[in-house]
Amino acid sequence: MGLNRGSETLTWAQMSDSATCKWARAAFTCAATACLLVSLASTIKATGAVPGDEFFAAGVLYEALPALILVARVLAAVAAVALLLDLRASRGIRPRLPTGLAAITIAIAPWAAAPWCVLVGTAALATGGLGRIRQDLLEASGDRAERLETLGQALGATSGPTLLRWWGVLSLLTAAAALLVSLAESWAYTAGFAPELFPVAALLPYRWHLAELAAHFGPGLGLAYLVPVLIVRLLARRRRRTALLALAAVTGGTMFVYIGAATFAHVGDEIIETGCLPHTVAFLMLLLVYWSYTVYAAFLALGFNTPGDARPSAPRIWAVAATAPLLPPLTWLGRLTARLGGRPSTYFALVAVAAALWLFALVKTSYPDLEDFRSQFIVIGVITAVHVLVLGLAGLCLAVGRSAPKAPRGLLVGGLLALLLLLISGTRSERGESALILNEYSRFGYVVKKTSIRELLTWDRLGTRPTKTVFRAHGPGEDRYPTSVPEPLEGRRPPIVFVLWDAARPDRMGCYGHPRETSPNADALARESVVFERAYSMSTATSCGVRHIMTGRYSTRYMLERAHDPFFVHALRQKGYDRVLVTAFGSDFNGVSIEAFKRGGPAPETDGARFEHLTRHPRGLDREVPEPTKCERMIEAWRRVHAERGSLDGTFSWLHFTGAHFPWFNRDPVKDFGDGYKDLYDGELAKVDALTGRAFDTLKELGAWDDAIIVLLADHGTGLSEHGRWAGFLPYEEQIRIPLIVKMPGITQRRVDTPVGTIDLAPTLLGLFEPGGQNTYDGVSLLPLLDGTSAKLGRRHIVSLCAFEDGYALIEDGRWKLHYHRAEGYALLFDLDEDPGERRNQFNERSDVAGRLVGLLDGWLWEGRRGYGNPYHYRDWTPPR
Repeated sequence: MGLNRGSETLTWAQMSDSATCKWARAAFTCAATACLLVSLASTIKATGAVPGDEFFAAGVLYEALPALILVARVLAAVAAVALLLDLRASRGIRPRLPTGLAAITIAIAPWAAAPWCVLVGTAALATGGLGRIRQDLLEASGDRAERLETLGQALGATSGPTLLRWWGVLSLLTAAAALLVSLAESWAYTAGFAPELFPVAALLPYRWHLAELAAHFGPGLGLAYLVPVLIVRLLARRRRRTALLALAAVTGGTMFVYIGAATFAHVGDEIIETGCLPHTVAFLMLLLVYWSYTVYAAFLALGFNTPGDARPSAPRIWAVAATAPLLPPLTWLGRLTARLGGRPSTYFALVAVAAALWLFALVKTSYPDLEDFRSQFIVIGVITAVHVLVLGLAGLCLAVGRSAPKAPRGLLVGGLLALLLLLISGTRSERGESALILNEYSRFGYVVKKTSIRELLTWDRLGTRPTKTVFRAHGPGEDRYPTSVPEPLEGRRPPIVFVLWDAARPDRMGCYGHPRETSPNADALARESVVFERAYSMSTATSCGVRHIMTGRYSTRYMLERAHDPFFVHALRQKGYDRVLVTAFGSDFNGVSIEAFKRGGPAPETDGARFEHLTRHPRGLDREVPEPTKCERMIEAWRRVHAERGSLDGTFSWLHFTGAHFPWFNRDPVKDFGDGYKDLYDGELAKVDALTGRAFDTLKELGAWDDAIIVLLADHGTGLSEHGRWAGFLPYEEQIRIPLIVKMPGITQRRVDTPVGTIDLAPTLLGLFEPGGQNTYDGVSLLPLLDGTSAKLGRRHIVSLCAFEDGYALIEDGRWKLHYHRAEGYALLFDLDEDPGERRNQFNERSDVAGRLVGLLDGWLWEGRRGYGNPYHYRDWTPPR
């Protein structure tokens, strides 16, 4: 007995599955998603990799965790009950086992091992569901059995020449889709940066280059789409009756592999190091089941036919399989699909609308206001958007006829020949304006490049082979410290105070010429100190930037490096500095951990030195203590030490303010300059300056001001839309130029325009205690610039690292600046004397300078291959020998 739907009869087993099991499946999916989200958020929160203070959405999620845990537990209980009810309705031991296992695991998931429970439960439900479907398909009879046989025959009968023609059509189609979206972006988004950041004339060759990249994108992706066709063809030939099951499983498995590969290619290191691998696999498993189920459900709703066909054809079968998962997974989808079964044009129009909505949602997230390492996640969204478009077009194209899309032979051959010519021309290296536009002012064009065959054919080997070119970190005589020191410092251990303004820009401070009153206390310090007008950070983000400051050496961008060079506080300990006061925050995943300050030095008990971590947050690594609290705790520590020993001599203090780092809110403002990003940034800077003033007042009150060595600096700068980015991470001037103000007893006020780096601070300070001693750091002593005995340094070159990507900036004599992006295979050259805003790329025009600097960078990378040459942000590596 059953229900008749047209010429099809559904068994009561099918009706039971659709009526009873669907609620159990839906409840399990909701509970699994909630449990995974809670577990993922808790895991990331514990590492401190995504601070709640820095990332608003993360902060909201962390705050909501207690409520979300409760919701997850309720959903899990509901899902367990629904699965048990389904188990009760099942007959036989085989269907009951997977359902029972899923019920047990989802009940446990909110309490422990959520990703593993979800993985096991999802696999169990998938196995049970596949078993039910397979049994139902094998037991089918009559008209239903005939249609299943027809589907299997159509899937298995695709000939070799037909598959080759399909590959040609898919290659052209995917190339056209890639070119379509990247060209549209070039007009709607990229062109808006011209002529300020590149010439308008550069857009035409850039768009031609997009055609070349699309040609590299099409054949590879076309072949990737053809792989599941070949697998299903093989399985369908073995057993026609279950070919539909193979189609659903292979389609879901294909998306599992492709989306998983894209995810791990871009953020795999971060996923593994933060312990989120099982969560990611579990989410992908849910995607696999969803994709497979929607493919099967679409054909079930269509009566095991294809839209408008009396006899199913392979092209339309694959059209439905490719596009069905793009439709919203609503409960009414099956009935709606059945109504449209006889109207293929309406069916595929609905698919096109669904794909357009997906694209709109994905594109809206592809161009954030603030940009940093999260752009890696944006890439995944853009890749998904491109695939959605391609799948939609592939479905529409395959649905045109009963067989493979017919095209005039000459047109197909001509299209493939054009594709081949573009493939050949697109293998040349990327330089000049097209490379700049593609890699920095494009989202879709960049993704087309990264997912094309070209990426497999090109590999930048800079720094991976021995070279005769030697990069000299020191100039003549700079391998030793100056032989004399200021008289007030002889035989003394004056207090050393580092005040670091995170993400501070010198051009937004009064002492560097900013018209707004953002930094009155820093300005007052500058009037009795040496102001370095061209100071550079050696990195574009905090962790790597602070390592350069505190080690005095070029340091790796690898965040989790435990064997980095010791911070110079340990060298100071040997000079009698026995108290280290630190406002460290975060962890090695993000920020500057207290462990980083301690690594590489002797145990404190060996010399009686004390490290005081003043800002450990009771709620975990994902939060910082408020900025005023940092200041107050440092002031309290100073007062305590002064009360113990009568002075602050022999102390090193690290006061790290992060207020000027994005996001900028300027809550409780000291000064309100407005609501724009630049205004908010200035307001945050003013708040940091006010707190700095309170710290300085305390030093004066304790009588330590005149004797103290005070260094006010930043770890990196920030973009204020100079190169199309707010925040940012590429080593442009706004990102690596920092304020550097040094007050030292016996040194008079002056301004220095010689380029210096943050690696120079360690040898500058240690040289005060070892006149004429060996300089073991990569930096050089700035004492000749501080005391005025020299107007410039002997060193000619310094290098700054991009913290999140394998990119570098090499500066020669303060004039020529080479940007070299080894990961992306492109380079830029700017003349900072004529073009301080880095607008005119002269890499091709001044090939002599570019070649020389590239050679120097090659030598520098080879020399540092075991350390700073590591190209990865979250991965250790085995360097070339």
